[in-house]
Amino acid sequence: MQSARATLGILLAALAGLLLTTMLAPTSGPDGLPLPASLPAPLLAAARDCGDSPPPSPTRCEPARCGRLAVDGIVSPEHADALRALMDAALAVGGGGSGGVSILDLTSGAVSHRNRFADLFRLLAARPEAGRLDATALDVYAHVVTSVRDLIASVFEAETGRQLYLSSPTFFSRFNGSQPPATDHDEYWHTHVDTVAYPDFTYTGLVYLADPAAVDGGDGDGDGDGDGFAGGEFEFTDTASRIVPRKGRILVFSSGGENPHRVRRVTAGLRYALTISFTCDPARGIDDADFLARARAAATQA
Repeated sequence: MQSARATLGILLAALAGLLLTTMLAPTSGPDGLPLPASLPAPLLAAARDCGDSPPPSPTRCEPARCGRLAVDGIVSPEHADALRALMDAALAVGGGGSGGVSILDLTSGAVSHRNRFADLFRLLAARPEAGRLDATALDVYAHVVTSVRDLIASVFEAETGRQLYLSSPTFFSRFNGSQPPATDHDEYWHTHVDTVAYPDFTYTGLVYLADPAAVDGGDGDGDGDGDGFAGGEFEFTDTASRIVPRKGRILVFSSGGENPHRVRRVTAGLRYALTISFTCDPARGIDDADFLARARAAATQA
């Protein structure tokens, strides 16, 4: 009897260990991309051949695994709203772009000002009456950056354990469907590869901050009242795979030639997104704490 109980105890312990391992171990996505078991069901998960990348820069840190992944349920709608409000506050100070594209890069302080960039932090210091950044929204920004970093590391770098470092540029974008382009830089809808423009990118992350008009029932007239947008789908052009932006949705992918893509033109309304880039080379990374301290100082002093 004691022997039988001992055997049963061993079997139960083994079963418990197996269940725990199953819960924690990576699973494979529909196209062979290993995914953490705790990850919400992805909208898109596909491994890609890194061999299709363009010749790497001598300083570029190559990804451990290549692929693309889209998932909901990591960034809350409330956090997306806070980030969108943060960008709107910055654009209220900077004025926004003149050609339908407005950019805010908190890492450098660059904000769109008509057909050029201005230093947001200098503007805030010179014109305190123009407004201030929300300190809570900056905390949300730091949290979201960490969440996207952790997601990319768990999917693409799980076998290496390498640390990922924020890269530049990392920026907010707002596309206005009612404004025509003023320069070639406003034509965001052309196919491109991120590492061609930004050699320091190893992985690209996108967090969408607004719903399309078809989702929130808005009329998409572009008047800035949060009524959604039309168009603006993200498309991987090699497979014609499209991701519809939704508030809080995350899209991450390796940044090389295996992931050519474009954003389809926004035809109405305002499309908001946050682009977060990472490198695995510490020498090419930027210090999160440095620019966030500058931003928080602007928030508390304005």
